Amino acid sequence: MYKLKSSNFKVDRARVHSSQNGGIQSRHSQVSNLYRTLEGFFYAFRHQFLHGVRPRSVFRFMRVMIVVCLMMFAVIPACQSGREPLPVLVPQQIDVAQALQRGIFKLVIDASMIKVRTIKDSSIPVAASFYFNSGALNLNPGRSFFKTEIDITSFYSGLSVRDDNVLKVFFKTDETPNKAAFFSVAGLGKEKTAGLKTAKKLDELSVDGVLTYNQKEVMVKAILKISFNKYGRLVVETVKPFAVSISDLGLTKNLNELLVVCNHQSVDDVVQVEVHIEFEPG
Repeated sequence: MYKLKSSNFKVDRARVHSSQNGGIQSRHSQVSNLYRTLEGFFYAFRHQFLHGVRPRSVFRFMRVMIVVCLMMFAVIPACQSGREPLPVLVPQQIDVAQALQRGIFKLVIDASMIKVRTIKDSSIPVAASFYFNSGALNLNPGRSFFKTEIDITSFYSGLSVRDDNVLKVFFKTDETPNKAAFFSVAGLGKEKTAGLKTAKKLDELSVDGVLTYNQKEVMVKAILKISFNKYGRLVVETVKPFAVSISDLGLTKNLNELLVVCNHQSVDDVVQVEVHIEFEPG
């Protein structure tokens, strides 16, 4: 039930999806034509059988059908194997020591995601995800900060009807200011950032952040883990989920409207949030 968008590593998801679908569509039409041909033979055979055509003619017709079936078994795999695979993009290796020395990073959109989870009707878990529009991280002492812009319109739960209802009724994304939320942390602590530059990882970093949506600010406490992956990207992720209250964001009325539209008895006020963000030198 979960969605999920750098100079070194960038994928235009809309363009890739479109080009891939174009290739699939053309091959799909070829296969559809074969099926329609076989269907035509079937109805012709039924017509001959029901109208008492001689057995020799029927057997001749069956041989033709067998040939057509063999052709289909040969052509369909060929059409499928001709489908162009998605491009395999490998990020360029990053010099971690040099990146830490500079201390400025930008968020990699296609590799970053927020996962949210709540409970509806007292016992049914509902999970979804968001992507980011942008983000930045500064580890320089005295100037350290962490900020991101969340793309609310990227909400994805795996059920299109639910997604539409949540966006239009709960988030009201038809109104322009409601299409993005912001999470920021001012000051990560000199000792912690210095330790990161030395050990190249932090197992636990407690932060007090601010979540802003529709001009409403909510204080959020989270425990983050920071490390570097095999490509040298700096990875920030939650050690455990942190809680965000719907009522604190001033969205109780919107939630009640959503309950009516979706015919739910209840949805928990508290949403559990997990974050995975990858950064590269900015």
